[in-house]
Amino acid sequence: MATIREVAKAAGVSPATVSRVLNYDQTLSVNEATRQKIFETAEAMHYHKSRKTRKSKQKRLAICLWCDQDQEIKDLYYYSIRTSAQAEAKKQGLESQVIYPADPLPDPVALNGIIMIGYQQYSPDRLNEVKKSGLPLVFVDTDTLKLGYCSVVADFGQAMQEALEVFWGQGKERIALLDGDLDSNFDKNNLVDFRFRDYKKSLAARSQYDPDLVYVGNFTPQSGYEAIKDALKSGFFPEALIAANDAMAIGAP
Repeated sequence: MATIREVAKAAGVSPATVSRVLNYDQTLSVNEATRQKIFETAEAMHYHKSRKTRKSKQKRLAICLWCDQDQEIKDLYYYSIRTSAQAEAKKQGLESQVIYPADPLPDPVALNGIIMIGYQQYSPDRLNEVKKSGLPLVFVDTDTLKLGYCSVVADFGQAMQEALEVFWGQGKERIALLDGDLDSNFDKNNLVDFRFRDYKKSLAARSQYDPDLVYVGNFTPQSGYEAIKDALKSGFFPEALIAANDAMAIGAP
């Protein structure tokens, strides 16, 4: 009797694709010709699903992070997302495995799905690896719907607007942003961080945007400390400050 791997090799597709087709996974995007070829190959090779094995098989989920363990523990935002995902997976009867940048991705045959925390922070090789796995894939903290992948994102635009309105209600106009950029060659007027875009748009609409009130680090406590320390030295300090993430807020003196 043939195995899934043997059927996949003969059909010229991945084992994960064979498994999902033979289990009639309606969420799998595969053309009809490929689907038919898999069924015909499986039949010709006398492949049969083992019900006993499938019933006892533990469902597994990979949770991928773009940062290593030391970086993760310094950023409570990503840490809380990861631990919450693991807790919910456990409630749903799923065994979860955390994958850091240096870790290889598990064999797709051993997984039921992948959660990617972030998107732009990953290397092209890692993104290609998970996309080619053929497994159900969800990106957290980045809107990837236009790329064809499910995503879970918070409404940071509304959060930024509400924070600004609180300060405006207090009569404050010089409102600064402590933001971050992973690239040291950043452009202060065009940071890639979406919180900056919402901040700039809202202040520009009131003719209050001032690039001198944008302080940039690299999302770490130390960089937050250095950015605010430099701002204090300049003598031009705001009436209010919004921090883009918890780690930089902790570092701000």
